[in-house]
Amino acid sequence: MRDFISINNHSGLGAIGFSRAAIASIAAIAVKEVQGASPYSPKATKKQNAKKGKENVNRFSEEGAVKVVFAKEGKAVIKMDVSITRGKPVTEVCSKIQENVAMAVSLMCDVVPFDVRVRVCSIAG
Repeated sequence: MRDFISINNHSGLGAIGFSRAAIASIAAIAVKEVQGASPYSPKATKKQNAKKGKENVNRFSEEGAVKVVFAKEGKAVIKMDVSITRGKPVTEVCSKIQENVAMAVSLMCDVVPFDVRVRVCSIAG
C-alpha cells in the first residue's frame, strides 16, 4: 500500500506529495468543523459508558476515526467513522461532512477525493 500520493508540480523543481496521515488529519479537522459531528472515538465512548455504568459493547477499531486509501488511479478514498449529536438530522450532517471534507482536502492538497465514505458509529448525548 502506498503511503504518499503525488500532486501536480507546476514549478518543475521536484516532486510534491502528501501522506495518508496528512490527508486523514485534514479530514478529521474538517469533520470537527461540522456542527453536530465529531470523529468517532471508541475510547471516549468507553469513558462515557463507564460514567453511566454501562458495559462497553464497542466493536470498532481503535486505529483511528479517519482512514485514507489511495486508489490505483491516484485518487484518495477517505473513510471515516463519526459520532453525531443526538437530535441532529443524521443524513444532513453526513452530507455536510462529505462536502466539508472534500472541499478541505481539495483546497489543501490539490487532490480531489474519489470517494468520501461516512459511517455513523454513535449518537452522542
